[in-house]
Amino acid sequence: MTGGRLTALELLAALQHYAVPTRLIDFTFSPFIALWFAAAEPDDRDGRVFAIDIADQEVKREGATKADPWWWEESPRVDKPWTKQPWIWRPPPLEPRMVRQDGCFLMGGVPSTQPPRKVSAPTARPLRADEIRVCMSVPLVLIGYSQAEAAHAGRRLAGNPPKARAFTLRIAGDKEELRNDLDRMLGLRHRSLFPDFPGFAQYGERF
Repeated sequence: MTGGRLTALELLAALQHYAVPTRLIDFTFSPFIALWFAAAEPDDRDGRVFAIDIADQEVKREGATKADPWWWEESPRVDKPWTKQPWIWRPPPLEPRMVRQDGCFLMGGVPSTQPPRKVSAPTARPLRADEIRVCMSVPLVLIGYSQAEAAHAGRRLAGNPPKARAFTLRIAGDKEELRNDLDRMLGLRHRSLFPDFPGFAQYGERF
């Protein structure tokens, strides 16, 4: 914190914690907690886990502790890293839930409207707010299992390795059995992963 005031990222994290829409995406450093969330819903639909390798693109402490968003000091040019790459940020222990879920946040750059780009021929104009929202995304490159193995082993991938490697795993089968296994082996359940009052209010019936 800075002088008793939440920093920009801390404020966004707190807002997201209470279900306010932000541009942060909830992630966890724990594959087991990610697996639990993929199987959390008691239905027969498959779950999915996303693993992303961007450990070298973490928002540093000096950027995360700024009172204003760290990207305000970056160039507005669209070819700069903050607009082209995803970033990961581990928040301080603001809430018990974030700590228990080993939480972190994924974020990416906001496309710049300057200089104006052609969005409809023959005139050029700045993008409208709704157009920016449509094109905002976290840039990732999905890779295959063999590529994921190579990356994990530190072997060089064929060609130029992507800046943000992402691998997805489908969770099929009996999700209830998987939840029970995670509870029995690791103590992962609603009660342990949502230890705060909002979690109790939302998931109290499942305790």
